[in-house]
Amino acid sequence: MTCTNAIRVEISRAPRGLDAANLWANSLGSASVAAKVERRFRSDLESGTGRIMALWRCAQIVAWGQTYASAHVRARTEAARIVEEL
Repeated sequence: MTCTNAIRVEISRAPRGLDAANLWANSLGSASVAAKVERRFRSDLESGTGRIMALWRCAQIVAWGQTYASAHVRARTEAARIVEEL
């Protein structure tokens, strides 16, 4: 069997900043961890798609409410800030 006969797997690329936004949003319950993620991934989070991805993750946290109670208030605040910046 040659490589040309192998099953092809489609791999799509995620928008820039998605991984950083996931890390950042999941750390919103801990201000110190969120700050470290922001510093480390600043260029990805500040890109156009990074801001949209961060807003999307904040919206998910707000929509899920008490599931992410420790991050809920911070997510609302950050979502408002991102909307202002856009």
